[in-house]
Amino acid sequence: MKRIDNPTATENNLFTEGSPQTGVLATVLPADWLNMVQEELVNAIEGAGLELNGNDQTQLLKAIQAIAASQNSSTGTIYIGCGAMTPSATDGAEFVSLEDANGMTRRVPAFANDKDRSVCLEYPMPLDWNGGPLTTQLFWHAPGTAVAGDEIRFTLASVAVGDGEAPGAALGAAVAVTDAVIAAGADHESATSGPMTVGGVPAGGRMVRFKFTRDFDYGAQPLADIVHGLGLSITYNKA
Repeated sequence: MKRIDNPTATENNLFTEGSPQTGVLATVLPADWLNMVQEELVNAIEGAGLELNGNDQTQLLKAIQAIAASQNSSTGTIYIGCGAMTPSATDGAEFVSLEDANGMTRRVPAFANDKDRSVCLEYPMPLDWNGGPLTTQLFWHAPGTAVAGDEIRFTLASVAVGDGEAPGAALGAAVAVTDAVIAAGADHESATSGPMTVGGVPAGGRMVRFKFTRDFDYGAQPLADIVHGLGLSITYNKA
């Protein structure tokens, strides 16, 4: 953005209507300046997720309100992908590579159907976390042998580890995340879990270690094959 600066602007870059009596010309509005103003406004409106509407004269206001609301949200969300996971030393899930039709590969944990299998991950929580309970959504991939309606359940437990603390503090109580197959060979997103209390002394900025376990025989119609984990979306309350 810039102030009007062509030769017909005032010395302090303002507009003037001109004066025939004194020979002052009215300020000319060049196309490049008008386009700049238009695009500044359009970018603000579309950047807030709104679609331009020539019949709505409140869109800039709505954009400002939407951006302010997002900045003042009382919650935050982080995503931890499968690349951050490692198998547990005891009954750990094996890691495999999945390739899609575009030749894109992702390395993911394969939770077998012979016993409960686990992976571990850790994440430094944002500084604005209030240390309270977390909720989570599970992203996972159903194998090609899955049947619509097959059920899965994972449990997630966690503990915060601070500077100078040993990493063996007790995990908080586990929460369950359940879901059902929509389509074989498809990616899935679970509903949000209940609140999970983090063990240790949780606080903003502390490392939180998670243990993520498949309950392999859960449900009246358990998914009788490997389940591939993709990642976790975790929502926290801000201080």
